[in-house]
Amino acid sequence: MSAVERMYLQFLFFAYSAVWVVMFGFLYRMLRRTRQLEEELAMLKEAYGPESKTPLDPGFDGPSM
Repeated sequence: MSAVERMYLQFLFFAYSAVWVVMFGFLYRMLRRTRQLEEELAMLKEAYGPESKTPLDPGFDGPSM
């Protein structure tokens, strides 16, 4: 194997390694954000869940046209 071929293989290895690191970093960020959104959604369901099941004014038929 010549020096140029060895340099190309090293470049490919480092490039693929960088792609994997970026991909796993992105997946980690998305997983963290998903967990954060799930926590916020659970908090909102707990805070507003029972209230949203009944209308504010049962006698209100909707906007009239």
